[in-house]
Amino acid sequence: MSIKRASKWIVPTALAFAVSTAWAGQITLYERPDFRGPSVVAVNPVDVVSRQGLGDTASSVVVTDGRWEVCTMEFFRGRCTELLPGKYPSLGVTLNGRIASAREVAYAPPPRTVYVDPPRTVYAEPPRTAYVEPPRTAYVDPPPVYSRQPAVATYPMGRAYLYEDPNFAGAWVAVDRGIANDLDWAHFTNPTHRAASVRIESGNWLFCSDMAFQGECRVLGPGEYPDVVALGPLPNGIRSARQVSSPEVGSVEIYRRY
Repeated sequence: MSIKRASKWIVPTALAFAVSTAWAGQITLYERPDFRGPSVVAVNPVDVVSRQGLGDTASSVVVTDGRWEVCTMEFFRGRCTELLPGKYPSLGVTLNGRIASAREVAYAPPPRTVYVDPPRTVYAEPPRTAYVEPPRTAYVDPPPVYSRQPAVATYPMGRAYLYEDPNFAGAWVAVDRGIANDLDWAHFTNPTHRAASVRIESGNWLFCSDMAFQGECRVLGPGEYPDVVALGPLPNGIRSARQVSSPEVGSVEIYRRY
């Protein structure tokens, strides 16, 4: 085989190796809660947890480094969430206490241990008696008057997950930058190209049936909304979303924006 032909195969292989080791994170999966039972250490995606010598699913996790997506079904389907470095002795309601697949989705460094020196004992000298002059009468200029700028309200960044189909099925996207004027980038393939269910992890969110926050709109707080179409509150689905500091309308009101 000539050198030119051989390089045709060597380059793709090198690129594939570079991609697979780009983040090099590590996760440890335990079969039972509180880090009990058989365990397995993984640095590569785990499509099916049951093939790793555990039971059907894992019930507790230790993320050494990297940001890992864990899902309740095999091949990264079902309910999913992202875990940062740390120890997770049990899994919350979102994952129903089980993990069937896991993969690293971004780099995150492991938590650093900071060592603090013990406090030193400081011996204070006894107070000295000093002569104090009597107060003098002095003219004091009136304090200057400053105009104060109105405070700008801030609030923590929230996160919402939008799903193409009811009951958190189909394609999904996460909105965690505070605003989405439209959902064209989500590439939903249902007839209306709108989200049909939503899970709000944190923050208050304004959802509207049309782009640029037009049409029927509704403010929803943290929680799970498995079907916003058939069961209300947005019969036409969700086409735009943004985080708000507080509900703009009552929790049971629907309004229309033009």
